[in-house]
Amino acid sequence: MLKNAPEFSEEPDAVPVEIADRKAGPATLLLVDDEDSLRTLCRKILASFGYVVLEASAPERALKIVRAHEGPIDLLLTDIVMPEMEGPELATRVLELRPGTPVLFMSGYADAAERLGLANDRRFLQKPFTPDALARKIREALETPSAV
Repeated sequence: MLKNAPEFSEEPDAVPVEIADRKAGPATLLLVDDEDSLRTLCRKILASFGYVVLEASAPERALKIVRAHEGPIDLLLTDIVMPEMEGPELATRVLELRPGTPVLFMSGYADAAERLGLANDRRFLQKPFTPDALARKIREALETPSAV
């Protein structure tokens, strides 16, 4: 959840300089989280930074999107702890379909990240997070080859 996060603004000057100056052009992100309110807020934040956001409320739905989407998917942003399938398994299955796709994991459970060895990893974002922290981690993940 984004508790205590700064109020979201759709004003153009709210875009961090590092994102506004990004030269890679628009990127398509697949956002997977079973919590509707967080997924909706993340989609709005990411869209305000110019990203195309495909979203799924469950891993199986995400895999359907990966199979059906004809364009690129430049990054998988997924929660670690979800019903039916955890984020790392989803990432493995996405990478089977789209090798080399960068992955950014997020979780509100520190023990989940520690269990997977991601606690201090650049591929992990601890919830709650601010819009700027989300944007910074997305940019880092887009610029770093996938190691999942």
